[in-house]
Amino acid sequence: MKSSNLAMAASLLIPGLGHHYLGKAEPALALISLDVLSVFGAIFCNQHSKGLLTDSRGYAGTYARIVQGREDENYWNMVGEFDDMDSYNEAVRLNRQSGDEITDSRLSWKWDSDYYKDEYRKIRKNSHRFKTAASLCLGAMVLNRLVAFVDIRAKTRYKGVTSTSFHLQPSISPDFSSAGILISKQF
Repeated sequence: MKSSNLAMAASLLIPGLGHHYLGKAEPALALISLDVLSVFGAIFCNQHSKGLLTDSRGYAGTYARIVQGREDENYWNMVGEFDDMDSYNEAVRLNRQSGDEITDSRLSWKWDSDYYKDEYRKIRKNSHRFKTAASLCLGAMVLNRLVAFVDIRAKTRYKGVTSTSFHLQPSISPDFSSAGILISKQF
């Protein structure tokens, strides 16, 4: 007799491995496929997010004439929010946060037009969306392991029940702004 504890442990490592061990080929294939897609999705989305972030900085260098930027994200957010360094410094003074002013001329910027500034913000927004998608893929990997574990536990605990049904339906909006997973199990 095969060990249900070994099958559950195997499914925590690689979803579907425990199902394969128990001779359940279809759920094993589905769970392994979902995990592989999640891994590649996380890698792709993360790399694309980093590429877009780098592109946005190059774009700002070209159209806002930034000579040397800082590495912190706050600086690059300010570049997208203000037309130039002077308007940023004026807002800082009005908010009585004079310690946050930028005085180094190498960090100055001045957008050629609002169109270029809006395009810069779109690139950064897409970068953040892909970063969110990468996080969702990592979450799907964790959830996949949990579902595989619970499914094996239910199948080995309720051996007399012959008609069990398990459904997992992921959903991501076209603009990556929201995501959800519908999980249902019928005994």
